[in-house]
Amino acid sequence: MQEGFPRIGFHLERHKTGIVLTAEALIVARPDNGRYVYSIAQRGEGLYLDFFRIDGGRSYGVFDERELLQFNMLASDGVYLPYRRDVDSVCEEV
Repeated sequence: MQEGFPRIGFHLERHKTGIVLTAEALIVARPDNGRYVYSIAQRGEGLYLDFFRIDGGRSYGVFDERELLQFNMLASDGVYLPYRRDVDSVCEEV
């Protein structure tokens, strides 16, 4: 939703640790005045974003596509940025 951010390809991959969202360009998030600004790194082949679920306060990989609800992205300042699936109606408005 960041203005001017290019559209990039993505797909799901199954790894031993669970399903990951693979962005086909390396996305970088850096802090800027209390928010994060995203850009495409000049070098890099892509980015794996691990889907996870919380059970008993612990984080586990997800192996069932019906459970692909959230993943984290590591920002350049070491902060994990959580992404959670929203209801389909919100996505259709964009």
